[in-house]
Amino acid sequence: MATTNLIVDFLVIGIVSSIWLTPIALLALDGKAITQLSNAGTASIPFILAFAYILGIAVSRLADSLTNRWNDKWRNDVFGNKPAVSYHNQLNTVISRSSSASEYLGYRRSVVRTARACAVNFLFAAVLWIVIAVFGSDEVSGTLSWLIAVCSGFFAVLLLMTWKTVLRGYFHGIKDLYNCLS
Repeated sequence: MATTNLIVDFLVIGIVSSIWLTPIALLALDGKAITQLSNAGTASIPFILAFAYILGIAVSRLADSLTNRWNDKWRNDVFGNKPAVSYHNQLNTVISRSSSASEYLGYRRSVVRTARACAVNFLFAAVLWIVIAVFGSDEVSGTLSWLIAVCSGFFAVLLLMTWKTVLRGYFHGIKDLYNCLS
């Protein structure tokens, strides 16, 4: 089940990446090429999903690297810099002693990963759609580009707030479950 969840997480992250891939395609390709790509039909679905999965892995890794500083800070806020029992030992104890707690923490990790990576996707999108709005594209109006940029920025902020809340709750949950199971 955890592997399936991870695959779905990466697919979602990769598909959400289309919000910033679209302006790149608009800048790099002409209208005919875009029309031909859209005419590929259902035969292209396996290739699109494969690409989305690989892109999802890459964006998730990038998002993890970009946010690592806050992750470490918030973890240390809960567990301290030199805890008597390390974060990893507490996590492993919880996972080994309770399958339901392990499932719960897996769900929380999934939400953390997806919110964090999708926030980065929407940040990229906001910047790239601003580029489209400023430099123009024959395929998209400036007003639509600005609207997409503003909405992308809004979603990025919401997802960053979600990521922070869920991640801090995840760390507190590990500590509480460890104390309960010890």
